[in-house]
Amino acid sequence: MTLGLRSLVLVCALLVHPLSRADAVADWNKIALDTVVQSGQPLEDKLRAMAMVHVAMFEALNFIQGRYTPHFIVEPPRLSGMSIEAVAAAAAHHVLVDLYPEQGAALAAALRTSLDGSPGPRATTTDVTTGANIAALICAVRASERGAEGDLTDRRTPSSTGRPIATASRLEPWVLKSSSQFRPADPISRQDALSTREDKDVNALGVRVRAVRPDVQTEMNRFSSLATPLDWNPIVAELISSRGLSPIESARIHALISMVVADAYAVGLDAHYPCAPCIAASAAATVLASEFGAGGNASKAVNTDQAMGREIARYALGQYFRPLQQPAGRASH
Repeated sequence: MTLGLRSLVLVCALLVHPLSRADAVADWNKIALDTVVQSGQPLEDKLRAMAMVHVAMFEALNFIQGRYTPHFIVEPPRLSGMSIEAVAAAAAHHVLVDLYPEQGAALAAALRTSLDGSPGPRATTTDVTTGANIAALICAVRASERGAEGDLTDRRTPSSTGRPIATASRLEPWVLKSSSQFRPADPISRQDALSTREDKDVNALGVRVRAVRPDVQTEMNRFSSLATPLDWNPIVAELISSRGLSPIESARIHALISMVVADAYAVGLDAHYPCAPCIAASAAATVLASEFGAGGNASKAVNTDQAMGREIARYALGQYFRPLQQPAGRASH
């Protein structure tokens, strides 16, 4: 698909899927997904882009609300009187324009729509600048993955057809110390990766059916048939929407899942694992179970991909975006 055609497709997608005008996190999740799907990039780059967008939105919202421990920026100052919707939209917009400058016009139009539809007082220049500045920090953190000309460096191995094949991740992990952090000591066989789950009380991702709320279990079951790790995104968005979470809570869950999915998929590539998307699905399901349902009641993983994905997710849940301890007598915003 040519660059011009991709831009046209993105504009059409934004018109077909109008913004909700009340939820910047949900709106810009859709915009980001449409943008990366049309980019023609390798899957790991698309996962990286989604993680950057959601981490930027979360860190920007947390910067003005100060509810969680930040990871990529300094301790948030708890700014008051700012438009949450505008800050989140500006953060996501900055990341997407940085990654896909050819889509600048369509993204600028989407930002104007977001700002015009923000509830409450009209968005100010300070709101937009704050979101963009936080996003710029996230872009700077990931800048080492770019080559001299600004493009992502491509370290994939050429195949016999001349096309590169993803044999190892070329991107830095988000939550892990390295892509080999949870790699099994013994080689992973294809038989182990594709072996049948025999426990009838355990779904395709190794989470006990009886231990999870029915609505969460239904969504988690859908992970077992997903074509790529990007397909988790609409499912997570549905779960978040059904619970009426606040913008910062929505941004936090999106950011956590985006990071663990990107890292889990990279782990699979690095380990030459037969089913890297399986590891990513297990990691995403573990985060959902912890945030929405099963918590610590999930059963022992019954397959290597489940075990690897679960370890990655548990590590992330224990390390990132934990609630801040509120001083006595001080309410959170």
